[in-house]
Amino acid sequence: MISLNWQSLQANQPPTSPSELYTREMLLQKRGYPLFCPGPQDHYPNINSGIAIGDVGCFDEGEFDYFFNVFSSANTCCPDGFDPFKMNDPNRLNTSSSEVKHNDIDPRSYFSSNVQRENGDPPKYLFHCSGPCGAILTLPRGSHQQQLKDGAIHLRRYAANNARSWYRHVVNTRGRDIRNGNLFLVTGHEKARAWGMAHYSDHPKDHNFSLEFRNAPGSAGYTWVSGFPSRAEGKKHDPATDGPLNQTLFLRGWTLSLEPEVWREEFPAESSSTEWEATVWPPLLSHLRRRMGLNPPPAVIFDSHPPYTKICNPSVFINDFIFRQVPSAAVVLSHTDDWSTLMEKTSEE
Repeated sequence: MISLNWQSLQANQPPTSPSELYTREMLLQKRGYPLFCPGPQDHYPNINSGIAIGDVGCFDEGEFDYFFNVFSSANTCCPDGFDPFKMNDPNRLNTSSSEVKHNDIDPRSYFSSNVQRENGDPPKYLFHCSGPCGAILTLPRGSHQQQLKDGAIHLRRYAANNARSWYRHVVNTRGRDIRNGNLFLVTGHEKARAWGMAHYSDHPKDHNFSLEFRNAPGSAGYTWVSGFPSRAEGKKHDPATDGPLNQTLFLRGWTLSLEPEVWREEFPAESSSTEWEATVWPPLLSHLRRRMGLNPPPAVIFDSHPPYTKICNPSVFINDFIFRQVPSAAVVLSHTDDWSTLMEKTSEE
């Protein structure tokens, strides 16, 4: 059984932003790809529901940047020649479809990395923090998960057949500066009406401290209180009344990558994931190569493209490894569930 110790692999690659820190720590929960900015973007088709199964987009500084939905009718936001994906549902996939699995997470749940919850009277959360960095997600009102069931296999084939035209649409038509392996197709999500997030870094190994998420004085909402304020940050979304279920905490889905030569043929001025992977988390690459018995990669040639935001998506690395083993493949897709099964979960829930 192959496993990945995510924390040890990141030891020599310190995060460069709060969103990267939170993402890297919460990946350990294996609940999907975590979003540091859960709220829907202003240009979403439906603000009240937010991210939907079938959305195609990319991760950008902790949020999901939406491009189009594969179940929608063709419009100006869709690629040329777009043909919507058709499920058994006569119109389009919806939350009541038999193709979607639902699951509710209990109120007052939490997920954390390098943090343990101390006993306390609900609804107060008191956390004991250790280690050089960590992250917490609290769910005062619980959360709700939706996941595409067997239809995800058919959706994978559809995405593989259309990946090249989708990248062409996003890069050439929409003018977006994305890289090979950045496109993501949503097959599931976890949402909440209210949440609290906190993260810390640069913490001395021999000192512990506490973080508290509790009712704000004179308010029905919550606030963060830190015993180590200079290196801990928290934020929250806690409407006074039940707001819409549109705060997306985790996403599950397919990461789409084109074969490097195909990418260079389509976008000669853009960097491929080959250049990117050599600069982001080299320990992960060497570990994967060693544990999976893969041959050393070919020499990497760097281009002059300026640096850009690092995206903490393990699926990108898995796709690149598959290309090396199956060089005849034109498109590779890997799912969040693929790397979740490889990753050692070292945090407490």
